[in-house]
Amino acid sequence: MDEMEAKLGAILNNPDMMAQIMSMAQSMNQPHPEPSKEEPAPIFDPALLQRIENTAEEIRQKCDLLIVVGVGGSYLGAKAVIDALNGSREDYPDIVFAGYNMSAAYLDRIVRRMRKENVCLCVISKSGSTLEPLLSYSILKEKLVGKYGEKEAKNRIYVITDAVKELGIKFSESGEVVPNPSI
Repeated sequence: MDEMEAKLGAILNNPDMMAQIMSMAQSMNQPHPEPSKEEPAPIFDPALLQRIENTAEEIRQKCDLLIVVGVGGSYLGAKAVIDALNGSREDYPDIVFAGYNMSAAYLDRIVRRMRKENVCLCVISKSGSTLEPLLSYSILKEKLVGKYGEKEAKNRIYVITDAVKELGIKFSESGEVVPNPSI
């Protein structure tokens, strides 16, 4: 736990890191282009459903621990569905949530599990600018890269966000997460 407290403290006390996080958060308030005037997609899109099923299978094959990072509706929607189905399938990964609080002790428990289990991260964010999930994601991503290396870590991170906005999480050619310059 001391390591997590130190890591959170280092981020919160680093003016450059906080400036970068705040810049990302403030850029979310910039006007976004109007959505196209095309016909809206049908409510049920078979191709989208197939992509979701394929991604779910990919996650099941890769990990026994899925960490969902989000806050508010991003966190509660996923949690409600998962809680409703809890225990319905033994061959699915265990799912834990992060990013909805700043507890170093809770984050430390997740990090300890990451050392022992095959892990994937699912980052859910409409804006990509909320402080708690960004901090949790930063720490969890660092641990994921330490365990698997940059290339494999990139293949274990799944991002769900608004189609109109782009999340402040992008990968460089080397697989490093960098701020999204378009937001």
